[in-house]
Amino acid sequence: MSRDLINNPPLGAFQGGGGVLAPVGAGCLPRGLGSSHHAEGTPWDAPPVPGTVDGCPARPDVRVMATPRGLTRAIAPIIGTKGEFPEESFAPYILNLNFDDVHPETSNDIADCGGDMEKGVFKYILNLLDAFPKLKITLFVVPNWIDKPNDPFLFKHIKKLLGSRYTNQWYGEPFRLDKHEDWCEWLNSFVEKGKIEICVHGLYHHRGSDPHSAEFKDLSYEECKRRILLAEKIFKNAGLKYSKIFRPPGWGISEGLFKALKDSKYSISLDPIACGISINKLPRYSVSIYKNLINIPQNWDIKKGKIEEAIKILEKYRFLSAKGHIQNQYGRDVVGNGLTKESYENIRNLLIKIEERGLKVRYCMMKEIVGFVL
Repeated sequence: MSRDLINNPPLGAFQGGGGVLAPVGAGCLPRGLGSSHHAEGTPWDAPPVPGTVDGCPARPDVRVMATPRGLTRAIAPIIGTKGEFPEESFAPYILNLNFDDVHPETSNDIADCGGDMEKGVFKYILNLLDAFPKLKITLFVVPNWIDKPNDPFLFKHIKKLLGSRYTNQWYGEPFRLDKHEDWCEWLNSFVEKGKIEICVHGLYHHRGSDPHSAEFKDLSYEECKRRILLAEKIFKNAGLKYSKIFRPPGWGISEGLFKALKDSKYSISLDPIACGISINKLPRYSVSIYKNLINIPQNWDIKKGKIEEAIKILEKYRFLSAKGHIQNQYGRDVVGNGLTKESYENIRNLLIKIEERGLKVRYCMMKEIVGFVL
């Protein structure tokens, strides 16, 4: 994306749908959430662009308003006409808590990936929501999970030498969402209460070669678009309400995926390091625009992340995306940052520390963050 397009986006440059990509005539975004007047790869603390007010383009269709320190210039839906934040509607700090790989698989299969509901790992999510009433949680749900762990190395290597398929998968689509309507209805009860948000985590979470979970790695535009449409169809058939925010399984990406997501009016959630993208092109600590998509990164690990590290990220960047997986181990595959008693306590201690510090944090779903940007 060119600097000129970022500095002066034409009205309707990003045509919207589903509340995701809408006209950007409002101009700049709050600093700390990413800012539309920076070109891709421009550090967020770079000097203001010449001919602007504190880095925000001076143009008649942009409302330039004074905001609290650190949240430079904002669009009208976020702040009031006098440049003040409406009470209870915005805060200097934004926190999102999100989990990957959610699907109806139970502990009777390979692992509880949410299918055991409140009797399984989901109890930790419910405990957090009970203890912190303002907390909201994003779940990245796989609509038709078919992935299985690899065989032991030697057996897998023999398969390769023989030219056989060497990645493993479930057959018969046992975890397709529309086969689990009761589970989807149960999840919907939290969605309707505004406590949980469902986002899209691929279609199958599987590919026929290594890495076996990186479903969209090197896929064409046509195949990516086909899978996105099929994922949406399964969500709709299952009656599970979802937001048009996409996180690629196994961090497998392609130019075809970016184009397909843009054409389908999605936002995206990428980790630049995991995806092999330079942090000069894709910031890790701020919401940004990448490949014409709003990107909401992850920047704190629910298990390995230290409390003080999270506080520093919040205070410096005013945005924290705490990320984990619903399962800590899937057969032979060790995820490492799954939802366990240990990671639950780490999240809980972080939220307690935030309250003790008196930080004015707004707990947000990803669709709300996208709404701030637009």
